[in-house]
Amino acid sequence: MKIRFGLLTLLGAAICSLPVHAQNQDDRRTYVSPSITYSMADDARLTDDGLGVQIAVGKKLTRGLNLELAGFFTSYDPEDGGPLSAEFKGVGVNALIFPFNDWKNLYGILGVFKGQTNDAPCTTRAGFTGCVNNYDSTVFDSGLGYRYYLGGMLNGASIRAEARYRMDSHSNPFVGATNESEFYDGVFSLGFILPLGHEAPEPEAPAEDLDVVSVDTTDSDNDGVPDSKDNCPGTPAGAVVDEFGCELDSDGDGVVDRLDRCPGTAPGVEVNEEGCPAVSCRPPFPGESVDENGCASGDTIVLRGVNFDFDSARLTANARTLLDGVADTLVSAPNMRVEIGGHTDNYGSDAYNLKLSEKRAAAVMSYLTTRGIEGSRMTARGYGEAQPIANNDTDENRELNRRVELKVQAEDGEGSDSMEKSMEEAADEAEESMEEAADDAEESMEEAADDAEEAMEDEVEDAPTEEEIEEDSYDE
Repeated sequence: MKIRFGLLTLLGAAICSLPVHAQNQDDRRTYVSPSITYSMADDARLTDDGLGVQIAVGKKLTRGLNLELAGFFTSYDPEDGGPLSAEFKGVGVNALIFPFNDWKNLYGILGVFKGQTNDAPCTTRAGFTGCVNNYDSTVFDSGLGYRYYLGGMLNGASIRAEARYRMDSHSNPFVGATNESEFYDGVFSLGFILPLGHEAPEPEAPAEDLDVVSVDTTDSDNDGVPDSKDNCPGTPAGAVVDEFGCELDSDGDGVVDRLDRCPGTAPGVEVNEEGCPAVSCRPPFPGESVDENGCASGDTIVLRGVNFDFDSARLTANARTLLDGVADTLVSAPNMRVEIGGHTDNYGSDAYNLKLSEKRAAAVMSYLTTRGIEGSRMTARGYGEAQPIANNDTDENRELNRRVELKVQAEDGEGSDSMEKSMEEAADEAEESMEEAADDAEESMEEAADDAEEAMEDEVEDAPTEEEIEEDSYDE
């Protein structure tokens, strides 16, 4: 018996010398573990060593503890070669304890079982007439085990090798060959641990500690640039800003795009608070000549309220009233000469709109002539739809494009100072005259628009010729 337990010690040492194989130490799947066993029988059993099987169902509860429900069966042949083999079986619980971080696959074993033995050989004691062949017992196991992980094979399976010291406590003096109440066996087993289900991913290794730099991301004005980088705090909501949190100024004139009514100002031009040239002027049309300030030559006044009957060159009554004020201004500035420009929206063909604008410009010039303005001081020109001041995408914008402009021009030999003064006076007086008639003009315009819609088709056919416009103008 001592030789056998020496072998048990050697097996335990061999288990400890097995290599540690990497595995998922936190695999919490339920597993099944079948094993074959070799039992080195206690001499008092009166049997040879036995072979058997062990089956367990277990689960890891913590990183250091597995619990198993287990059962075993061992068959012992009698030493005397008798016909019957002793059968030793039990059902109970195993605790597998993993105490070492450096030896993660090595574990200790504690087990307790309810045992039963049948057909066990025994000897009759002196003074007694029989012995016990069948008995129940309590079985206690302790030992060492080693789990060798097989990598990705068999769904994370591993090999299980164990050496146990087993105490079979029967407390019956008529069992076996002695009066002892226990048998002590050495049990060696080799089997598999077969996890059920799919393996959960192994937790990622904790990230290395990094120096955390606190970054202030506060953005008080919500312009997308944090306060720590915002050179222009308090930007209005919706404003387009650059990487420094300042509003864009595309033409570099000092007025941000959001407030710039004259984008694209030439470099170096002095502007007002609206981003327009400080010298009051009109931006040039494409191809039009400009002065040193980037302004169109001369000055242009839009004669708002100078309207015509639909699709014709006949002035409305309100338009004549407004032109009376323009005539008074021209009379008070005898050195001023003007160009009268007619403009239309984009309804109709280019040729038709050009002709209509020419007729309307001529009608205004004709009326001013009747008010005492010399024809030599005036020129009439039609531009058609070529110079819109707004997109022709709405009724309001098309109304803005249907207009008459008065471009003030200095006579040959006139100085620029005198011209500028005359232009300012003319503009002020014309605007004042138009404001006085604005209320009356609005009602007349609405009535004219209603009448014009009903007579649209007839008016298109009856559009006056250039000769008719001239006759009407001379009659008036």
